[in-house]
Order: sequence, then C-alpha cells, then structure tokens
Amino acid sequence: MTPGQSHLGSLVQPLGLLSVDEGKTARTDAALAGYFTLHSRHELQEEAVLTHEEVTTLVGMGPSAHHVPAEALQERLDSLPDPLPVPLSFVLSVFHRLQ
Repeated sequence: MTPGQSHLGSLVQPLGLLSVDEGKTARTDAALAGYFTLHSRHELQEEAVLTHEEVTTLVGMGPSAHHVPAEALQERLDSLPDPLPVPLSFVLSVFHRLQ
C-alpha cells in the first residue's frame, strides 16, 4: 500500500505537509523487482470528514510529522473549518514472490 497522488491533497498546502512524490509507486516497484512480480494494482479513493484532532493524529502518523512543528501545525489547522473533508488516496499493489 502506497499513498496515491491526491492523498491528503487539500491539507498539503494549507498545513505545509509533504506532498506525495509522483514516482513513489515506480520506486517501490523497482525496489521489489528482483524479489517479487506485480500481480495486480488498484487505486482506492475515498473522502473522510475529520475533526482537527483527527487531522493532527493523521499528520502525526506520516512523514510530515518530522517536517512540521506541532505548534505551526496547530496554528495552520485553526484557520481551517472543523470538521473538514480530506481526500484519502491509496495504491494497493499485490506482489507475488519470485520462485
């Protein structure tokens, strides 16, 4: 499972989060290529309506937690509606181990 291009998209700019690199899925494929073969891939899109507290928890679980200080995150979050719609985007890749 890797994040899709639009994952948390509406939060990236206003909160100063890291965006998903366009090459994320390709890099994952390349890293697994010598050991696994791609069997299937599905893109999953959903929207969640999250409170500020839930957004703070969500951001804290990802790489942006190391790039956005908690105080700055809270200040930026305070300027947004509570709750707010957040796009969730994932790429589900199923690999089989090479024999």
